[in-house]
Amino acid sequence: DVYRRIVPQVDQHQLQAKLLSNPLDILTFTSVETMLNFLSMTATLSAFEPRDIPVVAGSARIAEAVKKAGFRRTVLVAASPTDEDMLAALGEWKQNENS
Repeated sequence: DVYRRIVPQVDQHQLQAKLLSNPLDILTFTSVETMLNFLSMTATLSAFEPRDIPVVAGSARIAEAVKKAGFRRTVLVAASPTDEDMLAALGEWKQNENS
């Protein structure tokens, strides 16, 4: 096999320190699996709640899964999960944040 999806192994203390010292403005998910992996990686972090961060989703199906997972903030749907469309959605979000 040349392609395999796995949840990255991270040091939970380092991850929490990094997330708390550099708060995330927005999350991007190009697949449901990516979102589930991120929730799994951050599930034991006591001082970090990812569901309070806005999300750009790569499709309507991903956005629906994000909402079902309990994300409470804005969920924008990009035209597709391509880099170009995700960046365009991020630009739209940033423009709305500044207005």
